[in-house]
Amino acid sequence: MDNRELATLILSAAIAVAIAVFATRNRGARKSLIGVFAALFAPEVIGPILGFGAWVFALTALAKKVGLWDDGLIFPAALWTVTAGLGLIFKLANRKSGEPFFRPMIARTFRLTVFVEIIVGLYAFSLGIELVLLVVASFLGMLSAVADSDKKYEPVKKLLDGLIGFIGLAIIVLTVVNLASGWSELDKGHILRQLVLPLWLTLGAIPYLYLLALWIGYEHAFLRINLASDNGPSRRRSKLALIVALRGRAAKAHAFGGGWAREITESPGYVEAWRVGRRFLSAEERRADEKQEAGERLKAYAGVDGVDEEGRRLDQREFAETKKTLQWLATMQMGWHQNRGGRYRPELLDLLKADGLPQEHGIHLTVAPDGQSWWAWRRTVTGWCFAIGAAEGPPDQWLYDGSEPPTGFPGDDPAWGERYGIEMKNW
Repeated sequence: MDNRELATLILSAAIAVAIAVFATRNRGARKSLIGVFAALFAPEVIGPILGFGAWVFALTALAKKVGLWDDGLIFPAALWTVTAGLGLIFKLANRKSGEPFFRPMIARTFRLTVFVEIIVGLYAFSLGIELVLLVVASFLGMLSAVADSDKKYEPVKKLLDGLIGFIGLAIIVLTVVNLASGWSELDKGHILRQLVLPLWLTLGAIPYLYLLALWIGYEHAFLRINLASDNGPSRRRSKLALIVALRGRAAKAHAFGGGWAREITESPGYVEAWRVGRRFLSAEERRADEKQEAGERLKAYAGVDGVDEEGRRLDQREFAETKKTLQWLATMQMGWHQNRGGRYRPELLDLLKADGLPQEHGIHLTVAPDGQSWWAWRRTVTGWCFAIGAAEGPPDQWLYDGSEPPTGFPGDDPAWGERYGIEMKNW
């Protein structure tokens, strides 16, 4: 190990010891730590991790045969496995249904910043300097992550990122200078192998990650099939038909469920079940195309004033996110009214999570003093406003969109039009 690798090992050991000491003196922390280890060693978690370790070992054996490996790469390969490699596994397991994974992963592998990180890793300073740099970089990185959690800390984040960038630039310059001064004494073959190590490890991991994604996707789909029917032959027939119908599309398998699971289990035979699977695949592909078209439309009409032939705004940035968040607020209000005292509540705005919107979402909520009517609105980045509300108890609902928000409650302010937003073009 060089000094950087040794510093990493020392700091990791120190953190592990600190956690262990804290856990032995704090009952709550001890129980939480035991819970974390229990979750880690669950078969569905430890199995893929051990499999990935075996896969990486096989990759290194293959690399040795083709001249891409020497024993000086043991620690860098192990470090990549427990950091970047396991990070890919957990990112894969936690990705949203239909979210792309492999193409962005490959793109990230060949980013300029990755090559910069590799170059920086070619030279290590003294152990003391490496320990100081590692502690400082880790501390600044954590502060930057915390600052990124809230928009009000944006100036602090910019300052921290600038400082991290300056330190990184200084390390790069010193690394290049030291490499250049001792170039004749360097093992250039080892340097080249160290440069390409993260690249071939990442690319070599793709087949394993694909198989794992396929397993996760079909496990999710099979669970939905099991919930939809308790008939053994129907379950087995449906699962086999789905495997054949989807042809190895892991993301599509993960999205399977709902009415499709019920329909495929109710099919009278294998061919009919296979056709259900193919219809589901076609529907998912159409949905993906529509999502892509919507994204392209947002870019094409960004900042463009006016409406289309159906009277809808051309510039629809933040429209979908705003409507979704307002509708979720309406759902919360209805649930509270029906189950918690028969009145709408102003404090629900504090519990609202704005999916896809800034943390400071800018939603305004007004509730009548008697709690029997309410309305909320938000102005999007385009300047267009959306509003939602109720003039009486559930399931009453009013929708509004316009250049300016309403000035009063639904039913009182004529700007709302008719119930359920019948006249509103952009809802």
